[in-house]
Amino acid sequence: MSMRTIKFRGKDIETGEWLYGNIQVPKPPFDKFFMWDCDHNQKEVVSDTVGQFTSLLDKNDNEIYEGDILYFTIFDYNDHDTQHRGVVSWSSCTCYVECSEDEIYDLDWVCNQDCEVEIIGNIQDNPELLKGGAE
Repeated sequence: MSMRTIKFRGKDIETGEWLYGNIQVPKPPFDKFFMWDCDHNQKEVVSDTVGQFTSLLDKNDNEIYEGDILYFTIFDYNDHDTQHRGVVSWSSCTCYVECSEDEIYDLDWVCNQDCEVEIIGNIQDNPELLKGGAE
C-alpha cells in the first residue's frame, strides 16, 4: 500500500508566483497561510489560492491540485462521448471535478476512465476557461 504525498501550492502574496511544498496550518482567524520555498524560507501565500495535491497526474505527468481546471472525456457505449471542463475540489476525503452545479464527478473515476485528462489552467489564473462548461 503506497502512501499519498501530502503537499500544497499557493500564490506568494508579494510576487504572485506559485509556491509548492509544505504549508503551516494557521491559528484562528485562519486569514494567513505560510509555505516554505526550496531554501526553507517561510513565505506568506494568498489564502484563497491554497490547494492540495490530489496525488494524481494528468496526461502530461503534471500534478493535479485542488483548483486546477481539467479537460476530459466521458465515454459512452453508444458512441455519445462528451467532452467536459471542470474545477478540482475536495469534499471530506474525496476529490471531485465540478463541471456545473448539476455535473459533479469523482476525480479518481474521471482519471480511470479517461487516460487523456489534461490540466488546461486553474481557477485563480484562468476562470474564463469554465465558461460554457461541457463542449
